[in-house]
Amino acid sequence: MAVLFSVTLPVFGLILCGFGAGRLRLLGNSATDGLNGFVYYFALPALLAHSVAKAPLADIFDWGYLGAVSGGLALTVAITVVLSKAVYGDGLSVATLRATSAAFANTGYVGIPLAITAFGPAAALPAILATVVNSMVIGLAAAMIELDQRESGVGPLGSIVRTLGTNPLIISVALGCAVALSGLAVPSAIATFLDLLGAAAGPCALFALGLFVSQQRAKEGRFADTLVLTTLKLFVHPAVTWLLTIAVFRLDPATTAVAVTMAALPTGALAFVLAQRYQVFVGRASSTILLSTALSMVSVTVVLTLLGA
Repeated sequence: MAVLFSVTLPVFGLILCGFGAGRLRLLGNSATDGLNGFVYYFALPALLAHSVAKAPLADIFDWGYLGAVSGGLALTVAITVVLSKAVYGDGLSVATLRATSAAFANTGYVGIPLAITAFGPAAALPAILATVVNSMVIGLAAAMIELDQRESGVGPLGSIVRTLGTNPLIISVALGCAVALSGLAVPSAIATFLDLLGAAAGPCALFALGLFVSQQRAKEGRFADTLVLTTLKLFVHPAVTWLLTIAVFRLDPATTAVAVTMAALPTGALAFVLAQRYQVFVGRASSTILLSTALSMVSVTVVLTLLGA
């Protein structure tokens, strides 16, 4: 109950505020795009760049943590693809989006503010690193779909480079890494600017997610498929990540807690954006975001309690 009231309710309360504002039409239809644009292109990049720039290099290049986060993603994708082929007989595009819906966590909009609230400011950097790893899933997924649909003339490798090279979250982390590697201190005026802008990332991201979810409908989504994908996302993904942290990489309890919490988050909104862009798996991607977000308040509370948050 302590975790529920001190950590989970404040974070999901902001999502609920955005959801209520959307359903009550308190904000215009363009509010979601505007707020998402502010978070994605300004607030989150400021938070990421400054957090990475002032972090010790050993914390940035924590290969055990990165291995656990990447491995958990990869294993969840592999399990989902095997299921997709063996049970559903999906083609490459559908299998890719099914795997994206099961493995792509909402680390940027929910994970970073949740980690800071649950574990303190020190958890910001590992949450950011998980967000960077997570962002690469979208680049790889877009490349696989374009390879299947042959819509891009640049080929799958070019598609990955293009997608990742224009991602403001990855660009901001790269800039932060460059500053950290240089050993230079961020000037105080710039640091204050980044702190002010980055402070808006958490609440605005959570409110924007609520707005986004309020505008979605579970169209074309078969409930059985959605339930399977939600189970993979909220339970299988954190479970395999936890196994990797204790059995393979032997991370300390604090780092393990952040890695598993990031894996336990609901499906990220970009899974729907990707599905809508290519007009594949749109209904079930939307349904999975809705269901996993609704259930994650309970599942995340359980995970945080088990991890001793």
